Amino acid sequence: MKRKPLVSDLKANEVPIRQGILYARVSSGPQEREGFSIPAQLKFLREYAADHQIEVLKEFIDVDSAKVTGRPEYSKMLAYLRKNTSVRIVLTEKVDRLYRNGEDELDLAKLDIDIHFVKENRVHSRRVRASEKFLHKIRVAVAENHSDNLSEETIKGMQEKAEEGMWPSVAPIGYINIELESGKRGIVPDPERAGFVRHCFELYATGNYSMKQLAKWTREVGLTFRKSGRPVNKATLQVILHNPIYYGEFDWNGKHYVGKYPPIVSRELWERVQSIATSRLTYRHRVIKHDLAFAGLIRCGHCGYALVGEIKKGKYIYYHCTGQREECKEKRWAREEAIELQFTEIVWKITLPPMLVDWAASALAETQVDERKLQSEAAKRLKSEHSRLQKNLGTMYQDRLIGRITGEEYDRQSASGRSELGQLERRLKDLEATTSQTHVRAGIELLKLAENAGKLFKMQPAREKRRLLKFVVSNSSWKDGKLTVQYRQPFDLFSTWEETMKKGPNSERLEKGQNENWLLR
Repeated sequence: MKRKPLVSDLKANEVPIRQGILYARVSSGPQEREGFSIPAQLKFLREYAADHQIEVLKEFIDVDSAKVTGRPEYSKMLAYLRKNTSVRIVLTEKVDRLYRNGEDELDLAKLDIDIHFVKENRVHSRRVRASEKFLHKIRVAVAENHSDNLSEETIKGMQEKAEEGMWPSVAPIGYINIELESGKRGIVPDPERAGFVRHCFELYATGNYSMKQLAKWTREVGLTFRKSGRPVNKATLQVILHNPIYYGEFDWNGKHYVGKYPPIVSRELWERVQSIATSRLTYRHRVIKHDLAFAGLIRCGHCGYALVGEIKKGKYIYYHCTGQREECKEKRWAREEAIELQFTEIVWKITLPPMLVDWAASALAETQVDERKLQSEAAKRLKSEHSRLQKNLGTMYQDRLIGRITGEEYDRQSASGRSELGQLERRLKDLEATTSQTHVRAGIELLKLAENAGKLFKMQPAREKRRLLKFVVSNSSWKDGKLTVQYRQPFDLFSTWEETMKKGPNSERLEKGQNENWLLR
């Protein structure tokens, strides 16, 4: 094995080969475009090492922000220098490539190494003069100040993007970052993942999927994180389903903004998901072995406690009060058949004859023209007000730039204006989504339900009977063998249609459209 040459073996004009490492870093995309790219730094440092007879044993490269906590390669470099005490040379381009702050400078100073700042054409070590040490500390302070300024400018730029309605950070799952026509970075739905995210909202909104079941579905269809490829877990789904960014709005720095990017789901769907999630937190349902038709629907008319059902002899269902039996006056057990018979009568009360349904549907359709006209006028007023507010915000921004108003005054006035602008945009979206045709269709569907309520209730299994009753009645109570309920709107009106019609000849009143109660509702 060939031995390394000793210093005594070298000729007078030869320089001994020394060992060192090099460190390169870029902190942002713009720096790479301006010529500070990693390949350019490495080429520059390697040429310097070859010219000065320095053998580079290891290279450490960070592609990071100067203000992000913990540069992984920088930390590895420190560990390497502490372990390999024979390596005392570090090559780097200049001060702001190596140091973030004064603490970094102290960490390296403790290692007693020679740092070659190649671009600045100087070497710093403990052996330099006091004046050079003083200048070095100034350079480190300047580098730290530069890093702070970059951070402030980045934060400022992100805030301005948020105020313009653009998501200022990395796109959440379901979106991707792209360069917009304006030259700024924005987000658009991810063609590979947006559909899966939308379907997550739709599945959860049915009320038939738990978060665990939804996570299982995402694994089966292959919904993953864009960069890591890891499957989406339950915790991530919780964040997705509660994030308003998916219906076109977002929160940034404690403020709420209306986004100018395509939403993945509608606001209505998002709010339905929130409602289901909230109800599941409020009411923890027990998993029961048997599906009882009236479970959770009835309270005791004496003490207010819930009535629960029990199965006797494997086939007979009885309901009883869950309160203290000694104190409650409702001592008897109620057969499910007896309760069902009274619920059937209650449902039949809201069953409307076909003639009345047809008349009411026609009356609803006639109102459509007037509603469209009112809707158009309302939308016109909202758009006019929206344009006025946008113009005011633009004027205020110009005033701030030329110094007519202070930054604090601008922040105060613009925050108020953006809040009002967001409210207008939400009202416009709601107005566009909730068309008169939707109201008419919903009204006719309610009438059709009322026309067939009695038949539907009789034919459906226990689970569907319970769902229908939840939709039609509330505050059901059982007292001394009698069931009492309150009808929900508009079924309270349906329940009195027979009495209302008795005030005059039914056919004549229907033909002339003179039923005041119906017209008012």
